[in-house]
Amino acid sequence: MYCYFYNKYKPYIAGAISGYIEVSVTHPIDILKTSIQNNQKCTIRDMLSYRGYVARVSGVIPMRTLYWGVHSQCKPYIKPFC
Repeated sequence: MYCYFYNKYKPYIAGAISGYIEVSVTHPIDILKTSIQNNQKCTIRDMLSYRGYVARVSGVIPMRTLYWGVHSQCKPYIKPFC
């Protein structure tokens, strides 16, 4: 039972984890980029403030979860045409 559940939903779980890591790594870089574009000083404290982090996470995690899950579900059907 556990093995079946794990194998079936592993791509969905991996997609959610990758989405969380994606946002956690790129969010400070985006803050730095925006500060440079607005000609403002940016400190380490600003980069780690994570304003808007929850909004990004709540959009990216479902997107990556569905993308990788559906991709793995459809791969056997698409493979014969490639």
